[in-house]
Amino acid sequence: MRVLADTSAWIDFLNGHPSPASRALADLISGEDELCTCGVIVAELFQGFHRDKGRDELERRFR
Repeated sequence: MRVLADTSAWIDFLNGHPSPASRALADLISGEDELCTCGVIVAELFQGFHRDKGRDELERRFR
């Protein structure tokens, strides 16, 4: 199954917030389903990410 994770799920996951959305995203990442994204979500993530090191890591992972 293909799953498009919302920006809010990514934000919780990347910030280590233990929300249901971040746990679901962690399960998707480690599972068999195909995790998808789109340009709008990636742009929103980069727009809100201010830490240089974290931003570089995020860019590496999304490439």
